[in-house]
Order: sequence, then C-alpha cells, then structure tokens
Amino acid sequence: MSFAISCNENSPYVYVACNEIHPTRDSTLAIRIINNGPNVALGPAGPGTIHDSTRNFLTVHPNGHTLVELGNIGALDFLSPDNGLVAAAPTSSLDNTVSGIYLDNGLLFCTMREERNFLKLFKNLDIDVNSKITYDDYKEIPSYKGQDKIRTSLTQKYIGVTIQATDHPTGGLQIYDVDRGTSRFVELTSIGDLAFFSDTKAYVGGSTSVQPIDLTSARPLNPITIGTTYFKVKNVISGYSNQS
Repeated sequence: MSFAISCNENSPYVYVACNEIHPTRDSTLAIRIINNGPNVALGPAGPGTIHDSTRNFLTVHPNGHTLVELGNIGALDFLSPDNGLVAAAPTSSLDNTVSGIYLDNGLLFCTMREERNFLKLFKNLDIDVNSKITYDDYKEIPSYKGQDKIRTSLTQKYIGVTIQATDHPTGGLQIYDVDRGTSRFVELTSIGDLAFFSDTKAYVGGSTSVQPIDLTSARPLNPITIGTTYFKVKNVISGYSNQS
C-alpha cells in the first residue's frame, strides 16, 4: 500500500513509499514522469527496513538523481534518467531518522525518532554511481523529543518542526533560522499539521482550530477556530511548490 510520495523539479522520477505485507521490510517505487513509466522498483534498503507510515520519509537531493530514504535503516539511491537504479546503499548516518527535507543549497534536515532530542543536519549528502557515499559537513542541532512534522518556508529561510508534548510539557513549534543557525521555540497546547505562508507567518493545526505564528517575534497570534466536536482539523497546506 502506498502512503508517501516525493519528487524534485530536477528529477525524472516521482518516488512512492509502500508498505509491504512482509512484517519486517517495506519498499519504494520510482515512477518515470515522462509517460508515467517504466517504473523502477528500488526495493528494501536492507533487512529490517520499516517505514514510518505516519510521515513522509522520502526527500530528493537538489541534483535530482539522489533519493534519500530515512528510517530505522537509512539509505541513498542513485537513479539515472536513462538507466534507472544504478546504485543503492544503506548508511548508518541516517539510522533512526523519521522524516526530512532537502534544501536547494544542499542542506538536508532530518527529524529523529521520539526518544531523541536533536535534528541531523547534512551538507550535500550524496551517493555516486559506485555506491560511494559522501557529504561535506554534518552536525546535530539541539531539539526536543517528540519531533513530528518538518517544513520549510517558501524562500527556505526557516525550518519548522512541530514538537509533540513529551519531555517538553506543552509541545510546540521549533523555528530554525537557516542563515543564522539559531532556534526559537513557540509553546502550543495542541499540535497538528504545519504550513508556512511566508517568511513572516506559519500556521499550526490544532484539534479544532488553526494557530497562526508570527515568525519575526516567534509568538502565537489569535487562533482561528474552525472545528467542532464532530469536525477536527487534519491538514494545513500553503504553497508546497517545492516540498514533499
């Protein structure tokens, strides 16, 4: 069963994550955009690879040919426009990741599993045709346990990560300034989906409302009540032109 999808304007493929009947592994399919085929079955990254079907664990390098598969066992796939899957390799660098986003400047941000309180940040994590994995830089960004959704603003100035209430009593939104390398945290009582409208405002879905966030001051604005007991907010979408 397919549950997540990712693409990139420089890639000839759309990538689809699938849950398999097999209880200990999942797989990914690459669909050629031109004529919707032929398809390339990437297969499982390795024994024991299990996808988190509540999040989109796929993201594509801005060069378009490298697919990043996050998860308990992370992997990189090199796909050629002409020859399909050329090389694939698991890497321990991506172990215990959940979801991620690759920016146009080559920065890859990865959220972690519930018990970990940091984000992984790579610069130009890539794989070549010979399965050689390289990256220019790596560091860990302090965060919180319970990381959930990850999004970037339209100009990619900010990274936003929603935090479910775990070690932090209320949960909220972590706002990371990409240029400055600094974080701010906005406490929220109800955490759902996340969308950036611009570099000045973000929206976080709650149970029965949507919470605007002023990114300049890192403060919540007046909530927009739109739900009832029988009608709850599920997704918030705004301008996802270059996101998974």
